[in-house]
Amino acid sequence: DIYGIYKSAVAGTTTISNNTVGSASSANSLYASSQSTGNTQNVVGISNSGTGTIMISGNTIANLTNGSANTNTNTLGKINGIESANGTISVTNNNIHDLINGNAYIAASQYSSVCGISLYGSLQKTVTGNTVYNLSNTYDSFAGNVIGIFLTAGLGNRISANFIHDLSVALNSSAIISGIRAVSGSSTIDNNIVSLSGTNKTYFIGIYEIGAAGSYNNIYFNTVYIGGSQSSGSNFSAALYSESATN
Repeated sequence: DIYGIYKSAVAGTTTISNNTVGSASSANSLYASSQSTGNTQNVVGISNSGTGTIMISGNTIANLTNGSANTNTNTLGKINGIESANGTISVTNNNIHDLINGNAYIAASQYSSVCGISLYGSLQKTVTGNTVYNLSNTYDSFAGNVIGIFLTAGLGNRISANFIHDLSVALNSSAIISGIRAVSGSSTIDNNIVSLSGTNKTYFIGIYEIGAAGSYNNIYFNTVYIGGSQSSGSNFSAALYSESATN
């Protein structure tokens, strides 16, 4: 595994700001080169396991590559720009781009194959002003998930004014590409811009909420563009998709 910045599971107030992890312009600047065909392999720009108040702001995380070529859909192998498992966290004004993974891992969770910002745990999350783009999985028959922002949380969350665009997979993929995926907790999701397009049979979903009981989301004033054309095959796309009606 490769971590650019890692905060261990200890309590306290933590600020991680104005760092560059990788390179803004050089491809594969942080590169896990092993194909890792039999084992897990993860690449993360900034990872937090600490508790307390966590602030991650103004960082650039770019040109990270996970060389994993594992074809087992159940063997973990992810790439994340920012991930946090604990704490009351604020993630603001970060620039995350050009994250590449090449394995078959299929999970639709905080361990998804490719994710710009992955936040989980039961405490409050604030995600504002971030730019996430050029995230891709290159495995030819990938059927997993590429996600701009992923959230599981408690009450009072805010996902606002983020710009997410150009998430992609290989031509033969039937993956799910989601700009924002809200799994649990109650959030206000407002004033985000999501732009997704492609030429394969992928599901494109601008804002994806699970719709679970107790997860009450206010979704206001977002701009979602979905475009492209397919040479063969089909799956549905949606600006907003709610998986269940129990919320």
